[in-house]
Amino acid sequence: MKSLILLILYFFLSNCGYVPIYKDIQNASINISVQKSEGEENINNLLISKLKAYTAKKAEKNYVIDINSVYTKKVISKDSAGNAVDIELNLIVEFTLYFDEKIQKFSLTEKFNIKNTSDVFEMNNYENIIKNNFILSIKNKLIMKLLAIQ
Repeated sequence: MKSLILLILYFFLSNCGYVPIYKDIQNASINISVQKSEGEENINNLLISKLKAYTAKKAEKNYVIDINSVYTKKVISKDSAGNAVDIELNLIVEFTLYFDEKIQKFSLTEKFNIKNTSDVFEMNNYENIIKNNFILSIKNKLIMKLLAIQ
């Protein structure tokens, strides 16, 4: 009886239709070249290095993009002594896309709230990890948007 229930449960759960969102991103046959970048130099350099994986010589689609990034760090709340307690990290990347003699502009945004710590080294490392996660997320969103363009 137990094995019958497990077998039925297995069939219901194995056919739920789950498909990873970013499954086909790594196999995309696209060529992305960055024409110019403005704004935060470190963020732009990291984003450009992540996009170098999408420079195929024989690609179905060729895209030329301009990047303009704005990174802000804003204090949300302070304690009674005036020290920052909560900080909001915000990254806005504006893209200008040149494809098939068309120009398309769009922006992608990432936002995250963190608690401030007294250890400056630990705080900087944590902020750098968040910046890297922002860049990976923006790169994935950009590739998905490019693949959706016909």
